[in-house]
Amino acid sequence: MKLNLTNRQLSKIVLSKNDHGNDSSVIQSVVYDSRRIGGTPNSVFFALKGVHSNGHCYIKDAYQKGVRSFVISEKVDETTYKDACFISVDDTMEALYRLAAYHRKLLKGKLVLISGKIGKTSVKEWLYHLLSPEMSVSRSPKSYNSNLGIALSVLEANPSADAILIEVKPHVELNPTQINDLLQPEVGVLTTTENDGSQFSDAYYESLYKGCTALFHAERHRSFVKLKSIIRFVNPLKEETYTNEAKRKNAALAHAVALYLGLAPQKLKEKLKHLPDLALRLETFEGKNGNFIINDLYNLDVDAFRNSLEFQQSIAKGKKRAVILGALPVHSLQQQEILDLLSNFKPDYFFQLKEDDVFNEELKDTIILIKGNTSKHLLRIANFLKEKRHHTHLRINLKSLRKNIVTHKQVLPKGTKLMAMMKASGYGSGLDKIAQFVDGFGVDYFGVAFVDEGVLIRNAGISKPIMVMNTEEGNYEACINHQLEPAIFDFQQLDDFISECIYQGIHDYPIHLKIDTGMHRLGFELEQLDAVLEIIQSQPEVKIKSAYSHLAESDNARDKRFTEHQIKLFSLAVQKVRQVIEYPFEQHILNSPGIENYANVGFSMARLGIGMYGVSSNPVFKRKLEPVISWYSVVSQVKKVVAGQSIGYSRSHFCKTDTIVATIPVGYADGLRRSLSNGVGYLTINGVKCPIIGRICMDMVMVDATKAKVKVGDEVEIIGPNCSLEKMAELQQTIPYEVMTSISERVHKVYVE
Repeated sequence: MKLNLTNRQLSKIVLSKNDHGNDSSVIQSVVYDSRRIGGTPNSVFFALKGVHSNGHCYIKDAYQKGVRSFVISEKVDETTYKDACFISVDDTMEALYRLAAYHRKLLKGKLVLISGKIGKTSVKEWLYHLLSPEMSVSRSPKSYNSNLGIALSVLEANPSADAILIEVKPHVELNPTQINDLLQPEVGVLTTTENDGSQFSDAYYESLYKGCTALFHAERHRSFVKLKSIIRFVNPLKEETYTNEAKRKNAALAHAVALYLGLAPQKLKEKLKHLPDLALRLETFEGKNGNFIINDLYNLDVDAFRNSLEFQQSIAKGKKRAVILGALPVHSLQQQEILDLLSNFKPDYFFQLKEDDVFNEELKDTIILIKGNTSKHLLRIANFLKEKRHHTHLRINLKSLRKNIVTHKQVLPKGTKLMAMMKASGYGSGLDKIAQFVDGFGVDYFGVAFVDEGVLIRNAGISKPIMVMNTEEGNYEACINHQLEPAIFDFQQLDDFISECIYQGIHDYPIHLKIDTGMHRLGFELEQLDAVLEIIQSQPEVKIKSAYSHLAESDNARDKRFTEHQIKLFSLAVQKVRQVIEYPFEQHILNSPGIENYANVGFSMARLGIGMYGVSSNPVFKRKLEPVISWYSVVSQVKKVVAGQSIGYSRSHFCKTDTIVATIPVGYADGLRRSLSNGVGYLTINGVKCPIIGRICMDMVMVDATKAKVKVGDEVEIIGPNCSLEKMAELQQTIPYEVMTSISERVHKVYVE
């Protein structure tokens, strides 16, 4: 992004309410997330307001990271930022759109808008592959489904490019007319639209592609009355190399658009033989020596590289950063731009590896980004750096995790804070890593069960407040040293913690007052509150940060009386605290099902736990969520067992017919409960549900794979599309919480976007 604008010019473009006529500082790029600042000099920070947070709260952080230009819509004490320029507008998002509209007018190449249900990224990336290097191509790094993302896609476009490829995901909250007005596409590509919902009608796409000179589409069942004269139907390619129907459709669309843009047919025919396999997910995993690996192998161009560097920086949390690159692009200008990005982001280590180079560097506690064109060489390096564990692994989908958090936050009253519960190693998903990701997903607070959990995520770079629900006397010192906030639930505990604060000479230390409204587990009874408040008022060492309680059956949709009773009691308790305590404090009683069923109770904060992983007993709300956790392994051995032979320990299963038995390296030590033995549970191989036969072993399990056409190395689904987390819990006669938290720490965790 190279805007080359002075503050004065930017003020006029965004219709600022103040004048900066004498400020000639040059702005090159836009930033809106203070966590990703640091790689690009001369940036302007747009203080955006949204569901996640208010950007004005992060002006100080952006300023400390070197930003000196700000677009704001709230009053800021400018005297605190002596050399900064503040551009005041009515709405910062509207201002960003004005800037994007200004930048759109500077684009010289044809803008290609790619939309549809599935296949958008494939078409965009393959079109980029077909057009380059004969044409200069700029493309959006992601599939955008927000006003912010679409504005950024325009601002990131290179004005001198011959073609600009922008991918837009249809979304009910996106106005197609507004998108069209901003993008003004000349060429449209519409991928598969099957099952994309009735809300995306022909009229929706007609508005999206209005003004295009050509619209390429592979499905003749759509009418597009207003666009009929420009539609170019594309038949799937017939080349034998494309064994997949979807790939034939997507490759044909990319080929047709490339021809339309002027690429030579013979050149395209040759390039079609070498379309790359797309690594559509950015994968992160634990490495040796405390390292954390970002495996982002597909290509190495400027836009994609910048996006990867920003992601690396956002999760580094003060740790050292290393970048491993493959071969640089052939064009000297692109090479220089990549080297400039490295110079701007300043990784602690940089390695460029040629084919067959050996990587012997001993890195420790480092975030390592591996970036380049997909090659066996770089894949071998990624595998070399990976912590060596067995093939069984847990996949955590960060995109779905983010969506679930936002979905819960959207139903709460505006301004309600959200506490993310990180108990039991983040419900089995990896405490420190999952906390780092969730930190950027719009949460205000973290909650843990024990002090050591709080210390772990504090040491992972989390600066937000952390509430500890079970603080034991021996851990008070560690609690205070790491700025953790204890929940106080009885008089002895309160007295002991105050004594520790007196010993350390501390005043106004934040505590959370636990009130028992019917769970009868921990907490003060309502009749004890007067005595508790009297102690707190007389002791300057502590200060109430929040009062909270816990709902016992907020998932009971059939009978809401007890939950409503608890909420009423908690309201009375809050009123009693307010009568004594003059300063403001948070109040929270809603857990995940509480948010889903009682969102409008009016307290200042809510706690989100299992719901962020897509688990809900509310069938209506469940449809809004996406599963986050999936669990996979591989086949270790395949053998044919003849009829009458037994399988496994205690010979508990005898084959009635000749059976193909697949052995998988996962057992009850990994969390695959022994109760699933002998046909109670199943694993899925090649889309076939294979019943577990014999007894599950400590480290292995055997399944009947007779119908699965199985071979050694095939992927095995334990939890996933064919056996959901809820289904696994049902088979084990337990709840999803127990399934997730029972998965062993030895199971490798992979985080995917």
